[in-house]
Amino acid sequence: MFSNVKLCIPAMLLVGFSACGGGGGGNSGGSDNGSHETARAIGLSDFSVESLALTENEFIEGMVDDNVFYDNDPTNRYSDCVLAKESVHVFQHEGDGFYVLSTPPIDLSSCLRDYAEEGKSYSDRTLTESIYYRVKVTDEFGNIENLEGISLYLAGKIFAINVDIEYSYKYSNQLVQQVDDGSSIINESRELLILTASGVNADKNCERTNGIFNACVIRRKNTVTQNASVEDREVNLRIYEANNIEHSLEGTYFSGGTITFSKNNWDGVMTYDAVDTEKVPTYTATDGQTTLNRNFSPASLKLNRDPYLFSGDPLIVESLLLP
Repeated sequence: MFSNVKLCIPAMLLVGFSACGGGGGGNSGGSDNGSHETARAIGLSDFSVESLALTENEFIEGMVDDNVFYDNDPTNRYSDCVLAKESVHVFQHEGDGFYVLSTPPIDLSSCLRDYAEEGKSYSDRTLTESIYYRVKVTDEFGNIENLEGISLYLAGKIFAINVDIEYSYKYSNQLVQQVDDGSSIINESRELLILTASGVNADKNCERTNGIFNACVIRRKNTVTQNASVEDREVNLRIYEANNIEHSLEGTYFSGGTITFSKNNWDGVMTYDAVDTEKVPTYTATDGQTTLNRNFSPASLKLNRDPYLFSGDPLIVESLLLP
């Protein structure tokens, strides 16, 4: 099959819990081939798929680089190239205190750096993304923050402070490239979809009230397809739910609560210390046969566009993008 390279990894708020369609919306918006021109079209049905079974080692490796489990990830940094392209798009007032940022496909191809692996070369590479973010922010005095004309990056600075937030978030990106492994040339597509919402049918907004996330769910799906073949398709599906997770403002990790998660064939719970936000959280996970009890393993340097982690904004692997 394919190497388990992850193009993008989201965070809890985009501001996901903490933080790579045309038209439509709601819980429809799926597509036969999994491709979306705009993020707004992403729906719950897009995540009703059969995913790849992970071995114990693959699961543990996947936990290491998962920034959803951070509150304020100390390794975050930004791609100026991506930031410049995203900052063109701003929030607009929708009504009832909500502001919406909804982008068309954003071409990030010029932000890709030359990339190679041993025995492989890559060419004809294109990368596009789309963002849909609907949010209402209320300050400590009950006033609704005005986000009109503000970019996602600048809004993230507001989200990171002690305000109440009600939001839903959708994101998609797709990397298309040719891979030459020395014996054949493969046409490869890598797509990431993210849906952050609440409710049984993802029909409610996530909320952070008095610093606490509860019943907020992030869904993200990575699909790798080779030569447009259903048989040569690998799907990784991750689902995270916040249970009284408390935003710690400056701490590396959340201050108390748990995140219930599902990664392909593994289910688990990450538990946070209520006092020490620098203490590495612990998790229990099982695939039905093997049960693991481990400390979370912090990752090395990653590339992120937003410092805030319980919501769903993606990271893009450092090696793929220009600084």
